[in-house]
Amino acid sequence: MKLSKNLYNLILDIKLNPALYLGKPTLTGLQYFISGYVNKEIEVDEKIEVALDLFEFNNYLEDFYGILPVSKNCFMVIGEHCETDERAFYLFFELLQKFCEGKC
Repeated sequence: MKLSKNLYNLILDIKLNPALYLGKPTLTGLQYFISGYVNKEIEVDEKIEVALDLFEFNNYLEDFYGILPVSKNCFMVIGEHCETDERAFYLFFELLQKFCEGKC
């Protein structure tokens, strides 16, 4: 499944301009921003596929880290593999790029 173009473009813009969207480049800030965006899309436009995009990324991370399917979202999984929230922010984008290669 592809990430929706709007969500993918927004995420790329956040990567290039984290201070504009988040203040500081932290995975926690990114999680809150994306969660708000997804909730808005579902509430206003009923675009459930945006949430499903992130579900597919979760599946990718489970395979990537060799973990069993768990009730953790992609932000929790990535955060557990980093010493700092800022490093987790950058790791999110590295893993997202690998996930999207040939898909987005």
